[in-house]
Formats: sequence, C-alpha cells, structure tokens
Amino acid sequence: VLLQETISNNCVVIFSKTSCSYCTMAKNLFHDMNVNYKVVELDMLEYGSQFQDALHKMTGERTVSPFPVVLCPSGW
Repeated sequence: VLLQETISNNCVVIFSKTSCSYCTMAKNLFHDMNVNYKVVELDMLEYGSQFQDALHKMTGERTVSPFPVVLCPSGW
C-alpha cells in the first residue's frame, strides 16, 4: 500500500540506492531537467527490501542490479 501511495502521489519516483552510480546519474538528469521527483533510497529504509521485492514484481526486472527504477505514473 505504501509503495502504491508513493507512486500515485508523485509525478516521477526514483527508487534508488545510495551506493548506485547509475542512480546518482538518474537523479542528476532529472534535477538538470528541472523535473520535480521523489527519491526513495531503498538502502536507507527499514522496509526497503520489501519495496525492492514489490518493484521486481511490478517491473519484471530480473537483473543483478536493477537500479535505478524510475516510474512516471502520470505519463509525464
């Protein structure tokens, strides 16, 4: 429920890990484009692994390092 609320309440959501260089590049890109976005640092959350499992189910992504996950529910 919390995952769906986070996605529904934001135009762009970046699910990230603080040690992920690709995540940093994605955040910088959206920042440079002046796009408002919500960042969820999964490795900083108590329930981050549950978010990660749910994201795998939502996206079908099965790679070793599937981050960042950028969702734009409003069609941006």
